[in-house]
Amino acid sequence: MKGHEWLVPEVLESDAFKARGGLAAMGRQSTSYAREYGGVSSIQIGSLQIAGDVHRIDVLVAFKDDARRRASPAIAEREDIIWRLAARKLRGRWLFAFE
Repeated sequence: MKGHEWLVPEVLESDAFKARGGLAAMGRQSTSYAREYGGVSSIQIGSLQIAGDVHRIDVLVAFKDDARRRASPAIAEREDIIWRLAARKLRGRWLFAFE
């Protein structure tokens, strides 16, 4: 999938997104935990808030070996992995931004 097919233009064009390596870096980061901890076991919608044409969504991601991840000495690895997204319909399709 290409970035313009699922990310809002503001994300793709932002200096912060580009400085962090853009779509390629985002793909590497989003799959690194999955590789390390045996794959994704579940993705759950934690909350959904609708404000006008924007849907704010908290997504909780769990891995098959979450017990090992939560036992990590690194505090950041022990925390819940929550993707905070904003979704809105543009040009007939739902596109996302990270909050």
